[in-house]
Amino acid sequence: IPGALGTDGQTTSRCVKEGMCDAKGSRDNPNAKCWENGGDVVMGGLCEDGQDVNNSVPEVNPTGESGCTYSYGKPLAVSLDDLTGITQQDCKGGRKCKDWFDFRHNCVDASLQRMYQIGGTGKIVPAKNISDGKLFCVEFDTHPDCQHDCTNPRCQNSEDYEIAIPFWRGRCDPMANQRRVEALAAAAGIEGALKTHQIVDKDIIKLDATCADPQCAPSIIRGVSHGGPYCSRVFSGTCYNCHIRGASQQVPGFQDWPDCPYGVLQGTDYGPAASPGYPHPECKSAKAGDMCCLYFDSCDGSDDPDKASLDVDGLAMVAHHCMKDGTSDPMLKLAARVAKNLGGSLGSNASVVAWAYEQWGSVPMWSDDGEPHHKTFDSFQTSVKSQMTPAPAPAPTPGPTPSPSPGPGPSPGPSPSPGGGSHTGLIVAILAVVLVLLGGGGAAAFYFYRRHRGVNDDYRRG
Repeated sequence: IPGALGTDGQTTSRCVKEGMCDAKGSRDNPNAKCWENGGDVVMGGLCEDGQDVNNSVPEVNPTGESGCTYSYGKPLAVSLDDLTGITQQDCKGGRKCKDWFDFRHNCVDASLQRMYQIGGTGKIVPAKNISDGKLFCVEFDTHPDCQHDCTNPRCQNSEDYEIAIPFWRGRCDPMANQRRVEALAAAAGIEGALKTHQIVDKDIIKLDATCADPQCAPSIIRGVSHGGPYCSRVFSGTCYNCHIRGASQQVPGFQDWPDCPYGVLQGTDYGPAASPGYPHPECKSAKAGDMCCLYFDSCDGSDDPDKASLDVDGLAMVAHHCMKDGTSDPMLKLAARVAKNLGGSLGSNASVVAWAYEQWGSVPMWSDDGEPHHKTFDSFQTSVKSQMTPAPAPAPTPGPTPSPSPGPGPSPGPSPSPGGGSHTGLIVAILAVVLVLLGGGGAAAFYFYRRHRGVNDDYRRG
Protein backbone atom coordinates (compact mmCIF):
# COMPACT_ATOMS: atom_id res chain seq x y z
CA ILE A 1 0.00 0.00 0.00
CA PRO A 2 1.62 3.29 -1.03
CA GLY A 3 2.17 6.23 1.25
CA ALA A 4 3.91 7.08 4.49
CA LEU A 5 2.76 5.78 7.86
CA GLY A 6 0.69 8.29 9.79
CA THR A 7 1.68 9.86 13.08
CA ASP A 8 -0.34 7.26 14.98
CA GLY A 9 1.91 4.53 13.60
CA GLN A 10 -1.03 2.68 12.04
CA THR A 11 -2.82 4.67 9.36
CA THR A 12 -1.31 5.52 6.01
CA SER A 13 -1.44 9.25 5.46
CA ARG A 14 -1.91 9.05 1.71
CA CYS A 15 -4.78 6.60 2.00
CA VAL A 16 -6.61 8.71 4.58
CA LYS A 17 -6.20 11.97 2.69
CA GLU A 18 -6.86 10.77 -0.82
CA GLY A 19 -9.14 7.80 -0.21
CA MET A 20 -6.96 5.59 -2.38
CA CYS A 21 -6.95 2.57 -0.10
CA ASP A 22 -7.69 1.33 3.37
CA ALA A 23 -5.22 2.01 6.14
CA LYS A 24 -2.91 -0.98 6.47
CA GLY A 25 -3.10 -1.19 10.24
CA SER A 26 -0.17 -2.20 12.43
CA ARG A 27 2.27 -5.11 12.31
CA ASP A 28 0.38 -6.77 15.17
CA ASN A 29 -3.04 -6.03 13.74
CA PRO A 30 -2.74 -5.72 9.94
CA ASN A 31 -5.65 -4.90 7.67
CA ALA A 32 -7.43 -8.02 6.44
CA LYS A 33 -6.82 -6.94 2.84
CA CYS A 34 -3.04 -6.96 3.20
CA TRP A 35 -1.24 -9.41 0.95
CA GLU A 36 -0.43 -12.82 2.36
CA ASN A 37 2.16 -15.42 1.52
CA GLY A 38 1.66 -18.91 2.94
CA GLY A 39 -0.84 -17.58 5.47
CA ASP A 40 1.48 -14.87 6.77
CA VAL A 41 1.00 -11.20 5.99
CA VAL A 42 3.74 -9.79 3.78
CA MET A 43 5.44 -7.23 6.00
CA GLY A 44 8.01 -6.06 3.47
CA GLY A 45 11.36 -7.38 2.34
CA LEU A 46 13.81 -5.83 4.80
CA CYS A 47 15.74 -8.64 6.45
CA GLU A 48 15.87 -8.82 10.22
CA ASP A 49 18.79 -6.62 11.32
CA GLY A 50 19.17 -5.74 7.64
CA GLN A 51 19.78 -2.06 8.30
CA ASP A 52 23.51 -1.70 8.93
CA VAL A 53 24.36 1.76 10.25
CA ASN A 54 28.11 1.15 10.39
CA ASN A 55 29.13 -0.44 7.10
CA SER A 56 28.60 0.45 3.45
CA VAL A 57 28.05 -3.24 2.73
CA PRO A 58 25.55 -4.66 5.23
CA GLU A 59 26.61 -7.70 7.23
CA VAL A 60 23.23 -9.37 6.69
CA ASN A 61 22.80 -10.82 3.20
CA PRO A 62 19.31 -11.25 1.73
CA THR A 63 18.17 -14.85 1.42
CA GLY A 64 15.34 -14.28 -1.04
CA GLU A 65 12.89 -15.87 1.36
CA SER A 66 9.73 -14.14 2.51
CA GLY A 67 10.62 -11.16 4.70
CA CYS A 68 14.26 -11.05 3.64
CA THR A 69 14.68 -9.78 0.12
CA TYR A 70 16.94 -6.82 0.83
CA SER A 71 19.28 -5.21 3.33
CA TYR A 72 21.21 -1.96 3.17
CA GLY A 73 24.28 -0.29 4.57
CA LYS A 74 24.78 3.00 6.35
CA PRO A 75 22.54 5.64 4.82
CA LEU A 76 23.62 9.17 4.04
CA ALA A 77 21.22 12.00 3.29
CA VAL A 78 22.22 14.32 0.45
CA SER A 79 20.41 17.64 0.08
CA LEU A 80 19.48 18.23 -3.55
CA ASP A 81 19.15 21.92 -2.77
CA ASP A 82 22.82 22.04 -1.74
CA LEU A 83 24.02 19.66 -4.46
CA THR A 84 22.41 21.56 -7.31
CA GLY A 85 23.30 25.01 -6.01
CA ILE A 86 19.76 26.10 -5.18
CA THR A 87 21.05 27.44 -1.88
CA GLN A 88 23.62 29.55 -3.75
CA GLN A 89 20.97 31.34 -5.80
CA ASP A 90 20.09 34.93 -4.84
CA CYS A 91 16.67 35.50 -3.30
CA LYS A 92 14.77 38.65 -2.43
CA GLY A 93 16.15 40.67 0.46
CA GLY A 94 19.82 40.40 -0.51
CA ARG A 95 20.20 36.83 0.77
CA LYS A 96 20.75 33.31 -0.54
CA CYS A 97 17.76 31.05 -1.09
CA LYS A 98 17.29 28.65 1.81
CA ASP A 99 15.64 25.82 -0.16
CA TRP A 100 13.80 24.98 -3.39
CA PHE A 101 10.48 26.44 -2.29
CA ASP A 102 12.18 29.69 -1.35
CA PHE A 103 13.98 29.72 -4.71
CA ARG A 104 10.74 28.99 -6.53
CA HIS A 105 8.93 32.01 -5.16
CA ASN A 106 11.68 34.48 -4.26
CA CYS A 107 14.69 34.12 -6.57
CA VAL A 108 15.66 37.33 -8.36
CA ASP A 109 17.31 35.96 -11.51
CA ALA A 110 15.12 37.18 -14.36
CA SER A 111 16.66 34.64 -16.77
CA LEU A 112 15.11 31.87 -14.67
CA GLN A 113 11.67 33.44 -14.56
CA ARG A 114 10.88 31.90 -17.94
CA MET A 115 9.57 28.58 -19.25
CA TYR A 116 8.66 26.84 -22.47
CA GLN A 117 5.02 27.32 -23.27
CA ILE A 118 2.88 24.32 -22.40
CA GLY A 119 1.60 22.66 -25.55
CA GLY A 120 4.86 21.95 -27.32
CA THR A 121 5.18 25.20 -29.29
CA GLY A 122 8.78 25.77 -28.20
CA LYS A 123 7.97 29.40 -27.42
CA ILE A 124 9.56 30.87 -24.28
CA VAL A 125 7.05 32.69 -22.08
CA PRO A 126 7.15 34.25 -18.60
CA ALA A 127 6.87 31.63 -15.84
CA LYS A 128 3.73 32.60 -13.98
CA ASN A 129 1.38 30.88 -11.55
CA ILE A 130 -2.05 30.26 -12.99
CA SER A 131 -3.66 31.06 -9.66
CA ASP A 132 -2.37 34.59 -9.14
CA GLY A 133 -0.23 35.43 -12.14
CA LYS A 134 2.91 35.88 -10.04
CA LEU A 135 6.30 35.09 -11.54
CA PHE A 136 8.20 32.09 -10.24
CA CYS A 137 11.70 30.76 -10.94
CA VAL A 138 12.41 27.61 -12.94
CA GLU A 139 15.12 25.19 -11.86
CA PHE A 140 15.09 23.39 -15.22
CA ASP A 141 13.02 23.31 -18.36
CA THR A 142 13.89 22.12 -21.86
CA HIS A 143 12.70 22.71 -25.40
CA PRO A 144 9.90 20.28 -26.38
CA ASP A 145 12.04 18.85 -29.18
CA CYS A 146 14.67 17.82 -26.64
CA GLN A 147 12.44 16.26 -23.98
CA HIS A 148 12.64 12.70 -25.25
CA ASP A 149 15.43 12.71 -27.83
CA CYS A 150 18.63 14.72 -27.66
CA THR A 151 19.52 13.59 -31.19
CA ASN A 152 16.44 15.27 -32.66
CA PRO A 153 17.82 17.66 -35.33
CA ARG A 154 15.42 20.37 -34.20
CA CYS A 155 16.84 20.02 -30.70
CA GLN A 156 20.44 20.16 -31.91
CA ASN A 157 19.72 23.22 -34.03
CA SER A 158 18.04 25.10 -31.21
CA GLU A 159 20.23 27.90 -29.86
CA ASP A 160 18.30 28.05 -26.61
CA TYR A 161 17.17 24.53 -25.80
CA GLU A 162 17.08 24.77 -22.03
CA ILE A 163 16.39 27.12 -19.14
CA ALA A 164 18.34 26.00 -16.10
CA ILE A 165 20.45 26.84 -13.11
CA PRO A 166 24.16 26.11 -13.79
CA PHE A 167 24.13 22.59 -12.31
CA TRP A 168 21.53 21.32 -14.79
CA ARG A 169 22.85 22.96 -17.94
CA GLY A 170 23.86 20.53 -20.67
CA ARG A 171 21.19 17.86 -20.30
CA CYS A 172 22.14 16.55 -23.76
CA ASP A 173 25.89 16.66 -23.01
CA PRO A 174 27.15 13.23 -21.79
CA MET A 175 30.18 14.80 -20.12
CA ALA A 176 27.98 17.25 -18.21
CA ASN A 177 25.83 14.32 -17.12
CA GLN A 178 28.95 12.48 -15.97
CA ARG A 179 29.97 15.52 -13.91
CA ARG A 180 26.57 15.53 -12.22
CA VAL A 181 26.80 11.83 -11.38
CA GLU A 182 30.26 12.29 -9.90
CA ALA A 183 29.11 15.32 -7.92
CA LEU A 184 26.33 13.23 -6.39
CA ALA A 185 28.77 10.40 -5.64
CA ALA A 186 31.13 12.85 -3.95
CA ALA A 187 28.29 14.27 -1.87
CA ALA A 188 27.44 10.72 -0.84
CA GLY A 189 30.99 10.21 0.40
CA ILE A 190 32.25 7.97 -2.42
CA GLU A 191 36.03 8.02 -2.26
CA GLY A 192 37.62 9.04 -5.56
CA ALA A 193 34.43 10.38 -7.14
CA LEU A 194 36.14 13.59 -8.27
CA LYS A 195 39.63 12.19 -8.84
CA THR A 196 39.32 8.70 -10.34
CA HIS A 197 35.74 8.69 -11.72
CA GLN A 198 34.73 6.24 -8.97
CA ILE A 199 30.95 6.48 -8.49
CA VAL A 200 30.27 3.24 -6.58
CA ASP A 201 31.61 2.56 -3.09
CA LYS A 202 34.85 0.59 -3.36
CA ASP A 203 33.62 -1.92 -0.77
CA ILE A 204 30.75 -2.84 -3.08
CA ILE A 205 33.07 -3.16 -6.08
CA LYS A 206 35.42 -5.39 -4.05
CA LEU A 207 32.59 -7.84 -3.46
CA ASP A 208 32.63 -8.61 -7.19
CA ALA A 209 29.10 -9.98 -6.82
CA THR A 210 27.92 -12.00 -9.78
CA CYS A 211 25.47 -10.76 -12.38
CA ALA A 212 24.26 -14.28 -13.15
CA ASP A 213 21.41 -13.55 -15.52
CA PRO A 214 20.60 -14.60 -19.11
CA GLN A 215 20.64 -10.95 -20.13
CA CYS A 216 24.28 -10.79 -19.05
CA ALA A 217 25.39 -13.76 -21.14
CA PRO A 218 27.31 -12.70 -24.27
CA SER A 219 26.05 -13.78 -27.65
CA ILE A 220 28.27 -16.62 -28.89
CA ILE A 221 28.40 -17.97 -32.42
CA ARG A 222 30.84 -20.69 -33.38
CA GLY A 223 32.62 -20.30 -30.07
CA VAL A 224 33.28 -16.57 -30.41
CA SER A 225 31.71 -13.81 -28.33
CA HIS A 226 30.13 -10.96 -30.24
CA GLY A 227 31.31 -8.33 -27.77
CA GLY A 228 28.26 -8.52 -25.57
CA PRO A 229 25.96 -8.23 -23.91
CA TYR A 230 28.06 -8.17 -20.77
CA CYS A 231 27.07 -6.73 -17.40
CA SER A 232 28.96 -4.56 -14.94
CA ARG A 233 28.31 -3.04 -11.52
CA VAL A 234 30.76 -0.17 -12.05
CA PHE A 235 28.06 2.17 -13.34
CA SER A 236 25.72 2.07 -10.34
CA GLY A 237 26.39 -0.95 -8.15
CA THR A 238 23.64 -2.91 -9.90
CA CYS A 239 24.09 -5.05 -12.99
CA TYR A 240 23.93 -2.97 -16.15
CA ASN A 241 24.36 -4.13 -19.77
CA CYS A 242 27.38 -3.00 -21.74
CA HIS A 243 29.36 -4.08 -24.80
CA ILE A 244 32.95 -4.21 -26.00
CA ARG A 245 33.38 -2.08 -29.08
CA GLY A 246 35.76 -3.24 -31.78
CA ALA A 247 35.05 -6.98 -31.61
CA SER A 248 35.40 -8.75 -34.94
CA GLN A 249 31.70 -9.51 -34.73
CA GLN A 250 29.28 -7.21 -32.91
CA VAL A 251 26.02 -8.32 -31.36
CA PRO A 252 23.03 -6.62 -33.02
CA GLY A 253 21.80 -3.55 -31.16
CA PHE A 254 25.10 -2.96 -29.36
CA GLN A 255 24.84 0.78 -30.05
CA ASP A 256 22.12 0.99 -27.41
CA TRP A 257 24.53 -0.04 -24.64
CA PRO A 258 27.42 1.87 -23.10
CA ASP A 259 30.99 0.70 -23.54
CA CYS A 260 32.02 -1.76 -20.85
CA PRO A 261 34.50 -0.74 -18.13
CA TYR A 262 38.04 -1.80 -18.96
CA GLY A 263 38.14 -4.57 -16.34
CA VAL A 264 34.85 -6.26 -17.18
CA LEU A 265 36.55 -9.44 -18.46
CA GLN A 266 38.58 -9.92 -15.27
CA GLY A 267 35.81 -10.36 -12.71
CA THR A 268 33.61 -13.12 -11.34
CA ASP A 269 31.36 -13.47 -14.35
CA TYR A 270 33.81 -13.34 -17.27
CA GLY A 271 37.27 -13.85 -15.77
CA PRO A 272 39.43 -16.99 -15.85
CA ALA A 273 37.58 -18.56 -12.90
CA ALA A 274 34.08 -17.81 -14.21
CA SER A 275 31.59 -20.67 -14.26
CA PRO A 276 30.23 -21.14 -16.79
CA GLY A 277 33.13 -19.69 -18.68
CA TYR A 278 32.38 -17.49 -21.64
CA PRO A 279 34.78 -17.13 -24.56
CA HIS A 280 36.14 -13.64 -24.94
CA PRO A 281 35.61 -11.62 -28.10
CA GLU A 282 38.13 -11.60 -30.90
CA CYS A 283 39.28 -8.08 -31.68
CA LYS A 284 39.16 -6.86 -35.25
CA SER A 285 42.55 -5.17 -34.79
CA ALA A 286 45.33 -4.39 -32.35
CA LYS A 287 44.67 -0.66 -32.72
CA ALA A 288 43.75 1.06 -29.47
CA GLY A 289 41.43 3.36 -31.40
CA ASP A 290 39.23 0.33 -32.12
CA MET A 291 39.03 -0.16 -28.33
CA CYS A 292 38.72 -3.95 -28.09
CA CYS A 293 42.44 -4.63 -27.51
CA LEU A 294 42.41 -2.25 -24.52
CA TYR A 295 40.43 -4.86 -22.56
CA PHE A 296 43.29 -7.35 -23.00
CA ASP A 297 46.27 -4.96 -22.73
CA SER A 298 47.25 -6.25 -26.16
CA CYS A 299 47.25 -3.08 -28.26
CA ASP A 300 50.17 -2.08 -30.44
CA GLY A 301 52.06 1.05 -29.46
CA SER A 302 53.12 2.76 -26.25
CA ASP A 303 51.00 4.30 -23.50
CA ASP A 304 53.90 6.51 -22.38
CA PRO A 305 52.70 10.08 -23.06
CA ASP A 306 56.24 11.00 -24.21
CA LYS A 307 56.32 8.16 -26.74
CA ALA A 308 52.69 7.49 -27.70
CA SER A 309 51.81 8.02 -31.34
CA LEU A 310 50.14 11.35 -32.01
CA ASP A 311 46.94 9.89 -33.36
CA VAL A 312 43.71 8.38 -32.07
CA ASP A 313 45.49 5.15 -31.13
CA GLY A 314 48.06 6.95 -28.99
CA LEU A 315 45.35 9.00 -27.34
CA ALA A 316 43.45 5.83 -26.46
CA MET A 317 46.56 4.27 -24.99
CA VAL A 318 47.26 7.30 -22.79
CA ALA A 319 43.63 7.49 -21.63
CA HIS A 320 43.89 3.81 -20.62
CA HIS A 321 47.14 4.63 -18.80
CA CYS A 322 45.31 7.33 -16.82
CA MET A 323 42.66 4.82 -15.76
CA LYS A 324 45.25 2.27 -14.61
CA ASP A 325 47.17 4.83 -12.56
CA GLY A 326 44.10 6.76 -11.39
CA THR A 327 45.54 10.13 -12.39
CA SER A 328 45.32 12.71 -15.18
CA ASP A 329 49.09 13.24 -15.26
CA PRO A 330 49.69 11.14 -18.42
CA MET A 331 46.98 13.07 -20.25
CA LEU A 332 48.45 16.40 -19.17
CA LYS A 333 51.86 15.32 -20.46
CA LEU A 334 50.42 14.22 -23.81
CA ALA A 335 48.47 17.46 -24.13
CA ALA A 336 51.60 19.50 -23.34
CA ARG A 337 53.45 17.60 -26.06
CA VAL A 338 50.66 18.29 -28.57
CA ALA A 339 50.53 21.95 -27.57
CA LYS A 340 54.28 22.26 -28.18
CA ASN A 341 53.87 20.75 -31.65
CA LEU A 342 51.15 23.32 -32.31
CA GLY A 343 53.58 26.10 -31.46
CA GLY A 344 52.33 26.95 -28.01
CA SER A 345 52.23 25.70 -24.46
CA LEU A 346 49.57 24.10 -22.30
CA GLY A 347 48.07 26.20 -19.53
CA SER A 348 48.59 25.21 -15.91
CA ASN A 349 45.50 26.52 -14.16
CA ALA A 350 42.66 24.57 -12.53
CA SER A 351 40.51 24.62 -15.65
CA VAL A 352 43.23 22.79 -17.61
CA VAL A 353 43.44 20.10 -14.91
CA ALA A 354 39.65 19.74 -15.01
CA TRP A 355 39.78 19.48 -18.81
CA ALA A 356 42.41 16.72 -18.66
CA TYR A 357 40.31 14.81 -16.13
CA GLU A 358 37.43 14.69 -18.61
CA GLN A 359 39.60 13.08 -21.29
CA TRP A 360 39.65 9.67 -19.57
CA GLY A 361 37.46 7.47 -17.43
CA SER A 362 36.64 3.90 -16.42
CA VAL A 363 35.53 3.17 -20.00
CA PRO A 364 37.06 4.07 -23.38
CA MET A 365 36.49 7.77 -23.87
CA TRP A 366 35.37 8.13 -27.46
CA SER A 367 33.13 6.26 -29.87
CA ASP A 368 31.56 6.43 -33.30
CA ASP A 369 27.94 6.75 -32.25
CA GLY A 370 27.57 10.45 -31.57
CA GLU A 371 29.32 10.74 -28.22
CA PRO A 372 31.27 14.00 -27.88
CA HIS A 373 34.57 12.22 -27.26
CA HIS A 374 37.42 12.55 -29.73
CA LYS A 375 36.78 10.40 -32.77
CA THR A 376 39.71 11.96 -34.62
CA PHE A 377 43.03 13.29 -33.42
CA ASP A 378 42.21 16.61 -35.06
CA SER A 379 39.32 16.88 -32.64
CA PHE A 380 41.69 16.31 -29.72
CA GLN A 381 44.13 18.89 -31.05
CA THR A 382 41.33 21.43 -31.35
CA SER A 383 40.42 20.73 -27.76
CA VAL A 384 44.07 21.14 -26.69
CA LYS A 385 44.21 24.52 -28.44
CA SER A 386 41.39 25.74 -26.21
CA GLN A 387 43.62 25.03 -23.20
CA MET A 388 46.80 26.65 -24.51
CA THR A 389 48.25 29.85 -23.11
CA PRO A 390 48.50 32.84 -25.49
CA ALA A 391 51.74 32.96 -27.43
CA PRO A 392 54.10 35.72 -26.26
CA ALA A 393 54.37 38.79 -28.43
CA PRO A 394 57.46 38.88 -30.69
CA ALA A 395 60.38 40.97 -29.47
CA PRO A 396 60.67 44.38 -31.14
CA THR A 397 63.03 44.49 -34.12
CA PRO A 398 65.59 47.28 -33.68
CA GLY A 399 65.85 49.76 -36.54
CA PRO A 400 69.10 50.47 -38.44
CA THR A 401 71.72 52.48 -36.60
CA PRO A 402 72.19 55.86 -38.36
CA SER A 403 75.67 56.65 -39.64
CA PRO A 404 77.33 59.56 -37.83
CA SER A 405 77.47 62.73 -39.91
CA PRO A 406 79.88 65.59 -39.39
CA GLY A 407 78.38 68.60 -37.74
CA PRO A 408 79.32 71.59 -35.72
CA GLY A 409 81.25 71.01 -32.62
CA PRO A 410 79.44 70.88 -29.34
CA SER A 411 78.62 74.14 -27.70
CA PRO A 412 79.99 74.55 -24.25
CA GLY A 413 77.45 73.58 -21.65
CA PRO A 414 76.66 75.41 -18.51
CA SER A 415 79.14 75.38 -15.73
CA PRO A 416 78.83 72.52 -13.31
CA SER A 417 76.78 73.28 -10.28
CA PRO A 418 78.16 72.72 -6.82
CA GLY A 419 76.07 69.58 -6.65
CA GLY A 420 78.02 67.87 -9.39
CA GLY A 421 77.08 69.00 -12.90
CA SER A 422 74.02 68.89 -15.16
CA HIS A 423 72.25 65.53 -15.97
CA THR A 424 69.96 66.96 -18.65
CA GLY A 425 71.70 65.16 -21.51
CA LEU A 426 71.60 61.84 -19.66
CA ILE A 427 67.91 62.25 -18.83
CA VAL A 428 67.10 63.05 -22.48
CA ALA A 429 69.05 60.00 -23.62
CA ILE A 430 67.24 57.74 -21.18
CA LEU A 431 63.84 59.11 -22.26
CA ALA A 432 64.74 58.51 -25.90
CA VAL A 433 65.61 54.87 -25.20
CA VAL A 434 62.39 54.36 -23.25
CA LEU A 435 60.33 55.89 -26.05
CA VAL A 436 62.01 53.64 -28.62
CA LEU A 437 61.28 50.55 -26.57
CA LEU A 438 57.68 51.52 -26.00
CA GLY A 439 57.13 52.57 -29.57
CA GLY A 440 58.69 49.50 -31.17
CA GLY A 441 57.29 46.88 -28.80
CA GLY A 442 53.92 45.17 -28.55
CA ALA A 443 51.83 43.66 -25.72
CA ALA A 444 50.39 40.11 -25.68
CA ALA A 445 46.60 39.89 -25.69
CA PHE A 446 45.07 37.41 -23.98
CA TYR A 447 19.50 11.43 -15.70
CA PHE A 448 19.14 14.03 -13.61
CA TYR A 449 16.16 15.74 -15.03
CA ARG A 450 13.58 17.58 -13.04
CA ARG A 451 11.05 19.74 -14.74
CA HIS A 452 8.94 22.02 -12.61
CA ARG A 453 5.84 23.59 -14.04
CA GLY A 454 4.17 26.00 -11.62
CA VAL A 455 0.43 25.85 -11.68
CA ASN A 456 -0.15 27.35 -8.25
CA ASP A 457 1.73 28.56 -5.24
CA ASP A 458 1.67 25.13 -3.60
CA TYR A 459 3.47 23.35 -6.40
CA ARG A 460 6.35 21.48 -4.79
CA ARG A 461 9.12 19.22 -5.85
CA GLY A 462 7.87 15.69 -6.66
